[in-house]
Amino acid sequence: MTASIDVAGEERDVKLRNLSPHGAMIEGEPLPGEGDKLLFIKQDIRVSGKVAWREGNRAGIAFDLLLPIDIVMRHVPQKRAKMQPKFARPGLSAQKLTPEEKRFAENYVWGDPLVRPFG
Repeated sequence: MTASIDVAGEERDVKLRNLSPHGAMIEGEPLPGEGDKLLFIKQDIRVSGKVAWREGNRAGIAFDLLLPIDIVMRHVPQKRAKMQPKFARPGLSAQKLTPEEKRFAENYVWGDPLVRPFG
């Protein structure tokens, strides 16, 4: 998800990796240093905070105010339904064979010495 941070009047786009009522984890370049004040912006959310930690291109933001959980949940993607694999054994009866394919299959199974399926 995308978000923005405003640091001293300069707005920067970042990737939002985690969002909670207390803060957020963001990723991007360049990021402000630990302890720097900023404004976190995500659609209808505009909340001030400070950088609580920073490691490489990721940083944790501690919000100055606690966000209501209903606002946070609006910005958390819903889980998609997992696709359930269907395990089915393929069989010859599941598809119609041409007379030639049927003759080939019967000769292969019963081993007709007059028909050599592989050469």
